[in-house]
Amino acid sequence: MGCWNNPGFNQGPTHPVCGISWDDAHAFCLWLTKKEQQMGVIAKNHMYRLPTDAEWGEAVGASKYPWGNQWPPPAGAGNFAGEEILDANWPSNSPCIHGYRDGFARTSPVGTFAANQYGLYDLVGNLGEWCEDCFQKEMKSDWLRPENPNPMARFIPPDSRIWRGAAWSGGTPGALASSNHRWGWPDARSAGIGFRVVLANDKVLSTKTN
Repeated sequence: MGCWNNPGFNQGPTHPVCGISWDDAHAFCLWLTKKEQQMGVIAKNHMYRLPTDAEWGEAVGASKYPWGNQWPPPAGAGNFAGEEILDANWPSNSPCIHGYRDGFARTSPVGTFAANQYGLYDLVGNLGEWCEDCFQKEMKSDWLRPENPNPMARFIPPDSRIWRGAAWSGGTPGALASSNHRWGWPDARSAGIGFRVVLANDKVLSTKTN
């Protein structure tokens, strides 16, 4: 559902790329690593890859939500399913954060909202992001399980991959929680999922967003 060149809605050149599968993101990292090593932009012992679940969790911080512990999110916290969805062609049964508006019914330009303490944008909101790891059921926090029951949990394939962070459609406390983990097949694409790239050798050196 939704591919990078036809997500089902308009995007500008500064919007994040969505409709990317884990396989797509992994292939991009390999391509970019080879290209920039050949150009001398990065060292031979450096590589681009997706962040691990642990790295992503460290980046988002220890608060219940990326903006802190309160609900609903404060003004300007990010691109979520605020009341602007009521003005768009939006399913009537989809969640909406009443009293919150971010001005974007779908994706927003990267850098629209404030960065966190590490200078990283949109860790929750705008797009969910693939991680390197395979998904495990135990990753789901106890308080999230009642809100997001998953009848398919016992059928999750062993090669399924984690994605973290809510998309522009996230509108519930569970969806926007810093600790929320979701899964998808490596070849699955969604208009709500993109990826974040890490430049690393044996540790994280820097990050770029797509």
